[in-house]
Amino acid sequence: MIGSANLTKRGLSGPNAEAVAILDVTDAALANSLHDFVQTGFEFRERPIDEEQAEQERTRRDLDERISLLLECELSLVYASDGLTLSVGKGADAALASARFEVSPFLDPTTWVELAVGTRAVQLVSGLVTISEQTALVSFRATSLEDAKIQRSWVLTLPVTGLDEDKRDRALLARYVGAARFRDWLRSQLDGFDGTSGERWTDGLGFGQRGEGARVSDMFTLETMLASWARDPKSFERRTAGMIAMLGSFRESFEALEDEAERRAALADLDEVEPFLRAVHLAVHGGA
Repeated sequence: MIGSANLTKRGLSGPNAEAVAILDVTDAALANSLHDFVQTGFEFRERPIDEEQAEQERTRRDLDERISLLLECELSLVYASDGLTLSVGKGADAALASARFEVSPFLDPTTWVELAVGTRAVQLVSGLVTISEQTALVSFRATSLEDAKIQRSWVLTLPVTGLDEDKRDRALLARYVGAARFRDWLRSQLDGFDGTSGERWTDGLGFGQRGEGARVSDMFTLETMLASWARDPKSFERRTAGMIAMLGSFRESFEALEDEAERRAALADLDEVEPFLRAVHLAVHGGA
């Protein structure tokens, strides 16, 4: 008998689900050696069954079956101006009637909304969700109707309507880089290296490559652009295209800054470099 089961009662006869195959061994020498090996072992002792534990195990397995019913239904997320909504397809009522199901937005795990029988749509978040916080992930929780202490929780990736993943990723990067590191990030893109981290594991978030007084105008001049382009034209064109795509995300991130002085300084940096960068981008891509 071979397979993945542990040599235990739970592994061989349940409730653990394992794959096992029984083989007929025709080689007498091999069969005898295996028999001798088994005889050198010890006898298993039968343990009395804990009825309470067995009942809890049965309840857990039953809850897993109820969850499977729900997972067979069509579930999807919808982002709109009024918030985030979970859509529940037909056929979910059988599952919803057999256990208590709740759902929570992935980034707010403390807010649970119950999925009642007959539910076809439930709003998880009210109001427009910030693009950097939009995700295809959603949290679920199921509770047994027989024993409220028996619960399962999990996270699903669902089909999403209204989510621009590329724009979301750019917004996340803009928020991560922030206003303080904006100039260094631009320079890292121009030079073709990763400017979002240090050289060692112990490095902090700061770049430490340039003085605090460095200005965008020092980086983005025609001379520096031509020098970077001459080293690797195709790579330069790809990098400038990526920088152009990020400008809108940086502007949205900077406009949301609460500190007025920081907001003004960040937007001033952006206003200084954006026209020049767009002109270079237009030129190298054959538009001028």
